[in-house]
This record gives sequence, C-alpha cells and structure tokens, in this order.
Amino acid sequence: MGYDRETEIQKKAIPKVLEGKDLLIIAPTGHGKTLAAVLPLFDKLSNEGRGIKMLYICPLRALNRDILRRIADLGSRLWIEVDIRHGDTERSVRAMQAKLPPDVLITTPETLQAILVGKRMREHLKNVRAVVVDEVHELVNSKRGSQLSVALQRLRLLAGDFQIIGLSATIGNKEEVAKFLSGKCEIVESKAERKYDVKVELVKPDTELAEVLFVSGRIAGALKRINELVKGHAIIFTNTREAAELVGSKLKQLMEGVETHHSSLSKERRVEAERRLKLGEINAIVATSSLELGIDVGAIDLVIQFSSPRQVTKLVQRVGRSGHGVGRTAKGVVLTLNEEDYLESLSIVKRLKKGWLEPPTIFKKPYDVLAHQIVGFCMDFGPVEKDFIFRNVRKCYPYKDLKREEFERVVEFLRDIGLVRIDGEVIRRTRKGLYYYFENLSVIPDEVNYVVIDGEKNRKVGVLHQEFVVQHVGIGSKFVMSGEVWRVVDVEGRKIKVIRDKDVFGAIPSWEGELIPVPFEIAQDVAQEKGEGKDVVWVERKGDVLVLYCPFGSKVNLALAQAMGAMLSQRIGRTVGVKSDPYRVVLMGRGVKEKDVKELLKEKGWIGEVLRLSLPKSSLFHYRFWHVAQRFGVIRREAEVNLSRVRKLVDLMKGTPLWEEVFNEVFTEKMDVGGAERVLGRVKVKEREWSKRSENFLSLSGYVRMSDERELIDVVEKRLKSKKFRYVCTHCWYVVGTFPYGKFPEKCPKCGSKLLGVSVEKQEVGKEFYRKTAPLYLYYGKDACLALAGYGIGPQTALRILSRYHKDERDLIKDIIEEERRFLRTRRFWD
Repeated sequence: MGYDRETEIQKKAIPKVLEGKDLLIIAPTGHGKTLAAVLPLFDKLSNEGRGIKMLYICPLRALNRDILRRIADLGSRLWIEVDIRHGDTERSVRAMQAKLPPDVLITTPETLQAILVGKRMREHLKNVRAVVVDEVHELVNSKRGSQLSVALQRLRLLAGDFQIIGLSATIGNKEEVAKFLSGKCEIVESKAERKYDVKVELVKPDTELAEVLFVSGRIAGALKRINELVKGHAIIFTNTREAAELVGSKLKQLMEGVETHHSSLSKERRVEAERRLKLGEINAIVATSSLELGIDVGAIDLVIQFSSPRQVTKLVQRVGRSGHGVGRTAKGVVLTLNEEDYLESLSIVKRLKKGWLEPPTIFKKPYDVLAHQIVGFCMDFGPVEKDFIFRNVRKCYPYKDLKREEFERVVEFLRDIGLVRIDGEVIRRTRKGLYYYFENLSVIPDEVNYVVIDGEKNRKVGVLHQEFVVQHVGIGSKFVMSGEVWRVVDVEGRKIKVIRDKDVFGAIPSWEGELIPVPFEIAQDVAQEKGEGKDVVWVERKGDVLVLYCPFGSKVNLALAQAMGAMLSQRIGRTVGVKSDPYRVVLMGRGVKEKDVKELLKEKGWIGEVLRLSLPKSSLFHYRFWHVAQRFGVIRREAEVNLSRVRKLVDLMKGTPLWEEVFNEVFTEKMDVGGAERVLGRVKVKEREWSKRSENFLSLSGYVRMSDERELIDVVEKRLKSKKFRYVCTHCWYVVGTFPYGKFPEKCPKCGSKLLGVSVEKQEVGKEFYRKTAPLYLYYGKDACLALAGYGIGPQTALRILSRYHKDERDLIKDIIEEERRFLRTRRFWD
C-alpha cells in the first residue's frame, strides 16, 4: 500500500492537522478523509511517550473492523500500534490493553463510557492528544451524540485539551456540527463536486411474474427491473427490514448471488455477506441503512434504491457507495412504485443536484443522558461538587442552554431513585449508581423481536419489532407483512399467531415504525408538482372516514393527526382514530365533520398544549417512556415492556425530569410541533369528492396482494396428511395401533368390531373421545381423520364439517380451514 499523491481534501486538511487545529473535514466518499486526519496525526504522535495517544471513534462496530484494517498497516510502518475495543472485545484482549496500551485505540461512543472509568485505562487515557470522530453526521442526529459530547469533556478533564477532528461525507448544517465538536473547530471542505448519475423510474406492474412470485404487480415489476439492472456488483437499498427480507427472498427466485443485510441479522451473517460481496462471490446485496456508512464491501458499480429514499441525505449516503474514488461517478437508480413515490424521488434528486441537504437534528439537553453523565462524573472523581459538574456539562454543545434549576431537578431525581447521595453541594454515587452506570453505557434501546406465526400453515411469516408490537398489536388487530394482511389471534410470550384477513381497511404496515421521515420541504415540492398548492388542505370523505391532503411532511402531519384526533374525540364524545403519512392525515370516527376540521385548522396555538395533555395516554408515549425510564435507571435494561406497569409509572412520574424527557424525545424524533403550529391559520381548506388515491392509500394498493387459496389448500393438506393417528376399539378397548395417514384399519384384530375410535398421535384423550369419533370413522373413513387433524377440531366440530356436502377432498379441506380460523379467533375465550 503506497500513498504518493495527495487528494484535494488531503492538501487542504493535512497542514491544518499538523498545526494542531480542531477540524471538521467534509469530502465525498472515496476522497481520502480518513488519511487526511490519520497520516499527519501519526506523524505528530510517533515521538510521544507511552499510553493511548489517539482515539478513533466510529458509530458502528463493523466500521471499526474496516478502519482497523485500513490504518493498522500504516501504523506498523511508523512503529505505531493500532488496536480496537468495543463490546465484543474478548476479556483477554482487554486485559492486555490495560497492561500494554496501544498508541491508537479504535472504539465506539459506548465503549468510551466504559474505559473512562476503568482504573488502569484512565491512566493510559491521560496521554490522549487527539480524537477523531468518524461519520460524525451519524452521531449528532441522536442521543449518542449528546452522550459522546459529555464523554469528550470528561476526557478533557483527564487528559487536558486535545485536538479533535470530525469526518463526514454529508452534513446539512456544517456550522452547527463544527460547534458540536468544539468551540474552535474549523471547517475544511472539498470543492471537488461528487458526480452523481441518478435516474428515477416508475416501475410497470408485471401481473404474470406477480403470480409466480406471489407478490403485488408493482413489486413484481420492481423485482424484474432489478434483475435487468444488476450487471456487475450492486447494493439494493430498502427503507425497512421488512422490505429487505421481502426483496431479498423474492430476488433469489430470479437471480443467483443475492444476500440480505440488516441490523436484525446476526453479526456473523452480516460479516459473511460483506465478505462475499467484496470477494465477488455474490452479485448483489439487499440492505437497509446498515450498509450506508463506509463499510468496505469492495467496488460497487450501481446502487438501486427500492422506493423513494425519503431524504436527500439518505440518497447521497446510499448512492455514494458506488463509484468509490476521486473523479468517479456515483451511479444509482430509484425504482418507485406509485406516482407519489415517483414525484418524491424526483424532488430528492433535484435537491441533490442543487446541493441541498437536511440539517441534522441535535437533541437539546436530554435529561436521561445528563443523568448518566452525572453518575459518570462521580465515577471519575469520587465525591464531586455539583457546580463542577454543571460548569463542565454546560461546555458541551447539546447542553449549552441548560439552566441551573434544570440541572438541580435531575440531581434531586437521581437522589430520589437512589443513584446518588447529596451532602450539601457534593454528589456521591451509590452502589446502585455503579450498577446503573455500567448497565446504561448505551443509549440505544434494547429491541426485542417477536416472531409472527401463520396459524394456518404453521410457518414463520416474519419478525416484528417491539415498538410496532407495543403500539399496534393486540388480539384482533390487523397489520401488513410480506404483502399480506394478517389478523392477530393470539399473543403468547414473543410469539404472535395470525391468520389471513381479506379486509385491508385499518391494517397497519408492519414497517411503519421504521420509515424514514420525509421532510417538510420535500412534501411541499410534491404538492407543487401535483398542482395542488403548498398551503391547500383538500378534504375527502367516505362514510366515517375523512382524508385530509396536507403536504407538510412526516413530523408535522403526525403532530397534526395526534392533536386533531384528541380534540375531535373530546368534542364528539367518542374516540377518533388517526393515521398519517407525509401527505395525508386520516380521521376515522362517526360524528367527525368537515366544519370541525376547518375550525381547528383556522385556530392558532393549541397543538402543543393539546399534545401535552393527550400524549401521555398514547401507546407512542408509553413506549418511549419505557426506554427513557431504562436510561434513568427506573427500569432495568433486561426488563420486557409491560404496558400495565408503564401506565402506573406514567402516572407516578408525572412532572419529573423523566416525564419531561419523554416529551423531548417524541417532539425531537417523531413530531414537529413548531412546524404544525406554523401551519395553523395559513392554510385554505377545500372539499372535493372521494378519489381513487384515497382508496388506494387506505387499501395499501401496490403493497398488498390477496392470498392464493390454492397454495393455502396445498399447504394445509400436506400438514393434515403428515399426522399419525391412533386407533382404539370402542367395543373391547383394544389399542389397534398408530398409523400414518393412508393406512386405515377396517376392524379390531382382537374382537372384529368396526367401531374404531381415532385420535391424532400424542393427543391426550379419554374413552369418551373415542366413543364420539368411532361413528365418524365408521361412516366417513379417511375424511374423518383429515377433519380431526385440524387445529382445535374435536368430534362435534368434525361432525359439523363432515355432514356438509363436499364435491371433492379440496372442498373438504376448505371447510377445515374455516373451522381452524374460527378456533384461532376464539380460543382465548375458551377455558
């Protein structure tokens, strides 16, 4: 590996790094940002003493592995030892690092929290002279950024002032991110424009392929087009894990060499997929945001985006994975599934060409992160004065506006829940505080997966994530998964049993919680392209459903939907259901009138107040409350979500910093209350007739396909006939034996009686059961065995099925399926 020519960004950045300046280095992927920081730092640090001289902080462990490969060799040439440390690092390696520390340590924000308080590692960290924060845009957009900001200030108190360098390919508000890194951070940006060749296509439905692949026509058309486009090595990005699984599994039926990559898969499967793509063993990898960052998967010829990327930043990051290198063109194709998807993608591509990017959303003074860092200060210094902690926390950009009274409230709350003791102006951590600190090194919620089981085919349908289950799943609720509508019939532990449902109305897409929010500006572009006007709200009605066309983006519309639903529910005295997306708000309920909607949209200044009153009763608030309570140490991290416990805690914690932080999190990540308030009073509300667009939206047209009855009958027939049956003579009670389906005894070999009772093997039944089934077997033979093999079907139900006319065996199986569905729907009511 040789470096004989500098790139433009390296020429600009290296002299400033050598001068010791804090920098934010911004350049397209493949332009050498990492070397622009590392090469001069290695040169500066090569003559320093022992200990950890430099930290290289990455947001992903997978990125850690790549960085280690890329800079360890360079370090070895300069006699600089580079090592890695994260949550999976073996204990023996950690012990060796504590005895013989590397010169450069690659780590994550979470692991930095752990080593900051380690007795031996603290000694080594006193030698830190530089910190590099890679993919800084990924961190500033979450509470991980707030956590890292305070951790770096704690490191400064230990090591003294060090040089800090942030690296990023895409940042919307670079000035704010520079301030996030340090108060004296300079911006060094490449003027070399990254060349993008991005096309947007509206796919044509393919009904023939849809029948073969068992998907909707639009999705079949997209899959066909992907197969045509992949010539070399490609990444196919989807917006959700559900879509990644669907596209990946169906593509394997069309082409060879396809792997799937997303955060719910095991580390081993992800690493293997990355390795195979890099070595050219596979042609394509279907991925979510898990492959957005700079993980080295080799040369990528093309990036395909399945449906709109929803944000300019996402498109830049994803398409930027192709054409890696200075002067090369990033090539991408966005395959859209409907007109709205198409217009949204066109707007994103246009804004990309103009250089417009969404600004980062930096959390403002999150209390749960502050609580953890207060305990961290006590771990660092033992008993410590409150004023010392407050002054140092205020030096961190996310907490620059923290008021003393807010700080005191958090400290008092920590005392009340037993994590610290307060002696006058001094704070001491407790034993409970010690456990709390290490249990909450990460602010990322520990998500639990729930397996969805098809109750008819007894097969795994897919996986639902905890957030969706908590907010949307209950007995009788409907959701869309793998292109079909499912009704929940049973929830037991982490298993959700479902049956197919033909009624799509009210069904919620299982990927809904994962969707990237569409910004206000993009939604406005789409409205203008449609010729509907940016400030016009069109209202369409069908029965008890009102659809409001309001192009204000995901966060504004969610705030509008929740607030309007609460106000209307109060006015009419019954619950009003709500749904929203970037372009619509749907209100569902008897008694909702257009004039009430118009009045609400004319009034100003009520949304924030209404949401503060109504949100604590919502499942969205309860779910967020659970995770914030974990970060405060009120709930243990290993505890599973318990809604009845949450409701009690919500009431108990009202008015506390924990309660306030839930609002902060919801209003930062999910809703734009300020944006919703600005919409009020300025919009014009007009009515129009119910449109096909509204019908398609409510029926999830393009994503949902009707079940294939033939395939279902085939699967159920195979299941029923795979059973073994036990035969008992009801005349002499001789056990005739257990036989597979297809071998049917005619009489008892002992007494010759033909009254043989039958049960499914391993089914625990008594003599009465055999007495009741003996006539069924005598008159209906093998058909009686089929009926009794069905879920929840006993002698009485079997008789009801068998006494009906059936033109053939498949007709009989259809009746068995209907009885199974009835049992699955009603089993929770049985004793």
